[in-house]
Amino acid sequence: MPLVDKPYSPESAPVLIIDDHPGDIELTRQVLKLSGHFKQIYSADSADEALNSYREFLADPKAHSWSSLPSLVFLDIWMPVKTGHEFLKEFGELRECHELNSVVVAMLSSSSAAMDREKSFEFEFVVDYLVKPLGMSDVDQVRSGADQFFKMSHKS
Repeated sequence: MPLVDKPYSPESAPVLIIDDHPGDIELTRQVLKLSGHFKQIYSADSADEALNSYREFLADPKAHSWSSLPSLVFLDIWMPVKTGHEFLKEFGELRECHELNSVVVAMLSSSSAAMDREKSFEFEFVVDYLVKPLGMSDVDQVRSGADQFFKMSHKS
């Protein structure tokens, strides 16, 4: 049985911000809080930290600091060691292996380059591409994209 089998819901689904800049994490966190749609907001300062957190949660959910699995990820692209695009590739494999069908990603990058955008959308679970900083209208756009993704991927 999948760990995440319901559509993204702000009341129940935590959000994960992955960014190597603490200031960007804090700004994104504040916008998400102000939107009033998110009760739990987690963060990771690297792609590897986020991947390890997902793996640890999947191995033993009760022992993890997350109360439940983040099903919406805001992901920066240009980070040291492992880029956001490298995260997407590795996370896609993890996602398939563990039936994380409702986990979706919104890219949140300082890059407005068409190449970065196109590369991001090569992954079916990327629901949006936003240029920093995150704004209130972006939050509604991402929530709508996440809901649409779930409806499309779970049609009978």
